Amino acid sequence: MDFRIGGQLEVRRLGFGAMHLPTEPGPAIAVVRRAVELGVTLIDTAHLYGGGANEELLASAPYPYPAGLVITTKVGVARTGPGGE
Repeated sequence: MDFRIGGQLEVRRLGFGAMHLPTEPGPAIAVVRRAVELGVTLIDTAHLYGGGANEELLASAPYPYPAGLVITTKVGVARTGPGGE
């Protein structure tokens, strides 16, 4: 491990961004499992990716979870402008 998130949580510097994964299972599960097999310890997703479907896929795809695997998600998208921008 060579990077600390918040000074404490150790992950490898190269992570896996799940934004472009399809939201249905199938090949996406194999891709996630292969990334973990290759040593990825940080997977990044967001509720915005498929309205939560991406997060659901990542909840099951790498199971059983190897020690040290971190799956992160982002929140906070808000439309505040007059036209919903």
